[in-house]
Amino acid sequence: MTDESDFLADSFLDVLAVAGASSTYRRGTTSTTMTMVCRYQPSRWSELNGVWTEIRPVDFLVLSSAFPHDEPKAGDQIVYGGEPFTVLPTTSEKVFRKVIPSILRIHTKQTR
Repeated sequence: MTDESDFLADSFLDVLAVAGASSTYRRGTTSTTMTMVCRYQPSRWSELNGVWTEIRPVDFLVLSSAFPHDEPKAGDQIVYGGEPFTVLPTTSEKVFRKVIPSILRIHTKQTR
């Protein structure tokens, strides 16, 4: 890693210690508990047949070494603060990206 990547990785450990929360990552019948940081984005509203639904994009940051699979997949679920979030891509991105090699950013959506 570069010095910048080392700095970001070390800083992220501090962020996890202060702002991270225990979360459960589910795929099929398997689940793994790990510490994640959550970032809520502005909600979007969708109307279908007169029923309005709030769709809230939420990103989760997690250490790559703590992640239990090769990569996140659409349809997986994250339970954070007792609420479920479905792993789904943003408009034109994959469901995740590596911020740096040691940190994953996972895109989810919560529908209410």
